[in-house]
Amino acid sequence: MKKNEKKQQDQDVKVYDFRHCNEEISIGIFTDSDLSKTLANYIYRHTRDFESEEFARELFHKGYVSMNEQTRKNLADNIDSSNMIVSVKHALIKVLNSQQ
Repeated sequence: MKKNEKKQQDQDVKVYDFRHCNEEISIGIFTDSDLSKTLANYIYRHTRDFESEEFARELFHKGYVSMNEQTRKNLADNIDSSNMIVSVKHALIKVLNSQQ
C-alpha cells in the first residue's frame, strides 16, 4: 500500500459515539439516550462473522467506534431495514450521518 493510500484511509475513518443520541420518545419529545448497547446487541445478534462480532463488543464496552465510510454506509442501510423501533432508527442514523 502506498503512503498516500494509507493516509487517505486514515482520513476516511471517523469516530461515531452512540452514548448520547437525540431520541424522539414521543412526538415532539426528545431525550438523550445511550443507544450504544442497543446497537451493539443488535449487531451481535444479527452477525455471521467474527469481525462484526468484535465490532459489536467494542461498541458495547466503549459506547463509540471508529469506522470508514463503507462500514458507516452498510451499518446505516442495515439499521434502516431492521425491525428496530423507528425512534431508535432515526436517532442512530442521525449519529451516523452527523460526521459527513
